Amino acid sequence: MSSIHIIFLVPFYLTQGLNFSGTTVGMFMALLAVPFLVVSPMSGRLSDRIGSKFLTVFGMVVTCAAIIFCRYLGPQPTYFAIGTAVLLAGIGFSIFTSPNNSAIMGSVPKEMLGTSSAVAAATRQIGISSGMAMAGAIYGTHQS
Repeated sequence: MSSIHIIFLVPFYLTQGLNFSGTTVGMFMALLAVPFLVVSPMSGRLSDRIGSKFLTVFGMVVTCAAIIFCRYLGPQPTYFAIGTAVLLAGIGFSIFTSPNNSAIMGSVPKEMLGTSSAVAAATRQIGISSGMAMAGAIYGTHQS
């Protein structure tokens, strides 16, 4: 659910709450992807050395910190504060993703890797779709 808060709800906050343009919101949301270029490979290599448990938990703690930070942005945050919140969420996601995928794929026999990869991807997609639908329903209910 944490990625839903950032990916789905923050753009509404920025466009409707702060009246930012779509271009400005897009630039802020692009900050989610930046850490994946640097942090994910490092997280994956570190996961191979120390295991995935610590990194997955740490990644979620960082993501939760980003969500809590978003909660306190208020009605007139600075660009720096918004960018920091979104970038922190991207760092949390990127710390979490590689070790989590490694743990999933490392827990099944080699002959089942294709199946487990498909099940993990389907589960992830169903979770994202369900979360988006729920967040959209809640948002729509509060808008009326």
